[in-house]
Amino acid sequence: MTPQVHNRAARYLRLGEAYISAARGVLAAPDFEQVRLPFYSLLCHGMELALKSVAARKGWDDERLMWLGHDLDWAWRVTLSDAGFEAPGARAVGGVIHQLSRPHHASLPLCGAPVLAPPGPTARARRGRGLSDPRP
Repeated sequence: MTPQVHNRAARYLRLGEAYISAARGVLAAPDFEQVRLPFYSLLCHGMELALKSVAARKGWDDERLMWLGHDLDWAWRVTLSDAGFEAPGARAVGGVIHQLSRPHHASLPLCGAPVLAPPGPTARARRGRGLSDPRP
């Protein structure tokens, strides 16, 4: 691995760790319902960057990593296949990532386009599905 590849992977991982650390800080709020969206936004973006760090370690450049967008499912599949990453409990981890992927992907703009949620209770139900208070 070249120093440039190592530095790129380390940069993505450090940034992902910073987002996850910020998500932990948000959990200190007394009312989780008030911080649900910021918590999951920070957590998912941290996961996205951490997954991209694995692909970066295998030589993916910044442009190719950008094509992954904010799709956690795709980043997870890339991590498992192209990057050759193997983890105990990968199926369970993949299930969690799958639950978080659609809300995360839908909450972030693509190339600066505004994010518009469909109106009505259906959108509210979709946003809330699987995103409960993670605190014990």
